[in-house]
Amino acid sequence: MLAAAIGTGFVFLLTALLSQADEKKPEKPDNIAAPLTETRVIERVTASTDKALDWLESKQIKQGESTGAWNTNQAFNALAMLAFMSSGHTPGRGKYG
Repeated sequence: MLAAAIGTGFVFLLTALLSQADEKKPEKPDNIAAPLTETRVIERVTASTDKALDWLESKQIKQGESTGAWNTNQAFNALAMLAFMSSGHTPGRGKYG
């Protein structure tokens, strides 16, 4: 008899908890942006890369003994060149070639 009473009480408790869970469903905000498509992601990455290369080009030494370099340390220059070449800008090709 005690087990039946405990079981019945448990069922009522469980039913009450489940009904509260249904009532507290989170509302969907109206300002959620649509997910980006694969093409849109590529466009954004390309635009960011172009902006970074423009900045890097603006920091290049324009005159003097180190013309065309970014720093007197050749490791820094090599990293900068890798950034340009990875985007297809090689000597004679691309915007910076």
